[in-house]
Amino acid sequence: MIGLSNTQTFTAIGATAAATYPGNGTSAQPRQRAAISVTYDAATQSYAIVAPQASQTFAPSDRVAGLSNANLTTFQRIAGTTTDTLILTNPGTSGLFNYQFVGGGIQSRVVSASGVDDGRFNAFTYGIPAPNTAIPLTGTGTFAITITGMQAMNSAPVRFDGTGLLTADFAARTYSGSGIVTTRLSSVTGNAFSLLNQPFSLNGLISNGTVIFDGSIIVNSTASYTAGISLGFYGPGLQEIGGSFTGQNASNQSIVGVLLGRTGTTAPPLETLESLLTPVSVQALSTGIRYSANSPGLGFNGATLESSFQSELLLNTPPVSYIFGDTLDSSNIVAAESNARFNVYRPNASTLVRIYRAGSGNDELALSYSGFGSRELQFTGAPRIDQFFVFGLETGVSLLPRTGTGIYQGVLYGSGVGAGSFADRFSLTGTANFNFNFAGGTFTGSLLPVAINQRDLSSTNLGTYTFSNGQAPGANAMSNAFFGDIIGIAGATGRINGRFYGPNSQEVGGAFNLTTPGAGTTLTIAGAVVAKRQ
Repeated sequence: MIGLSNTQTFTAIGATAAATYPGNGTSAQPRQRAAISVTYDAATQSYAIVAPQASQTFAPSDRVAGLSNANLTTFQRIAGTTTDTLILTNPGTSGLFNYQFVGGGIQSRVVSASGVDDGRFNAFTYGIPAPNTAIPLTGTGTFAITITGMQAMNSAPVRFDGTGLLTADFAARTYSGSGIVTTRLSSVTGNAFSLLNQPFSLNGLISNGTVIFDGSIIVNSTASYTAGISLGFYGPGLQEIGGSFTGQNASNQSIVGVLLGRTGTTAPPLETLESLLTPVSVQALSTGIRYSANSPGLGFNGATLESSFQSELLLNTPPVSYIFGDTLDSSNIVAAESNARFNVYRPNASTLVRIYRAGSGNDELALSYSGFGSRELQFTGAPRIDQFFVFGLETGVSLLPRTGTGIYQGVLYGSGVGAGSFADRFSLTGTANFNFNFAGGTFTGSLLPVAINQRDLSSTNLGTYTFSNGQAPGANAMSNAFFGDIIGIAGATGRINGRFYGPNSQEVGGAFNLTTPGAGTTLTIAGAVVAKRQ
């Protein structure tokens, strides 16, 4: 808590669960409420946790810098085959997990022996509770909430985080809430996490005469978990709320977590491309063109479309960096060519990468969840390749809109090469719009590209291209993909392949290819488009 300057002991709202991981299987022991106490010793700046079968004291020397950040602090102690870990929310008056009167913790003890991991997990909240007399008997209160915790999977526990809203009806003595939870699954490479977004909901009764009350929470993650939750009001004026939960799913896999919140009517954003909580593995949708260069100044020839493909792109926590074949970070950024819209990287002599900047600092389009980039490959003795790729924090399938419509507007960028033995090379910019019919699973829209000749910098408006046979996630969607043909100009053929991004489908992005008459030639084009919902 803010301002802790002396030794204090807090009685925590706690929950506990246990799981065994024998190689590639998992089984959960019955979960239960837990009597947990948290003592902060100001003299040693240590935390003593008294919890079922996992009591431990964590000192500043146990802090793991690489696993700590502005939101959470991680401590770890290893003795023989036993690993004790404590994750605590950091105090603060603002921030995703930072609160003034309430704090949360996830404690684990894992004992490894003969290829089997026995784990016990304790989740708890502690702090300065509101007085019982502060609970009103009329009216309602709304809290912006965050949750974090651990859930059992087939071979290891995984972390989840979420945000949402909780409404307390003081007259009816009930509460309810909902939001979105993100489960962090280990990526194929093991260097980051793949994100799975699903909804959660909770409800329960507010007790008379006490700030502690109970209910249940359903987390529809990789498998639906139902958990009992105990909550309490914190702060002299009910400024904050906090509690812990524990439960299991139909496969007897356990879940434990904490819920924290403060008065507010808008669910806090969990994370964006600018504020990742952990390194993240995403899929990049790519397309490209391949062509050969003549002698310097004599143009290009042999332009063909490359097959579209999908590959892993790793996003690191701020300061933002990328791994996409090459590592793209401050060590190889080309500052002189970077600007408010693009960061430019040269990881080696044969590769140049441009990535569209996320956030409000981009003076063209402020994106939060989606992005795109281009990659120019020029290997000695080989054809040149211009690739365009889109990536981001994809919308969970269960969170896609099922009814109504959605209009998205954005921008496009691309690269094109003309026909013939001495063709020109073009860069493309322009605008794009999409109109999705979510109930029908279709979409229409258009691309309005402008081609800029890289030889003489002349520009040509290529006209308006429209989407045909657009297919999008509908009422029975099993993925968040959309795709369609590109037509609208006589002789033009093309294709777009895209995804929805953001927890509530706030953005879309797609990679496209196009062969079209224009700029006095026939252009072979690859590009990317990103757009925000209006």
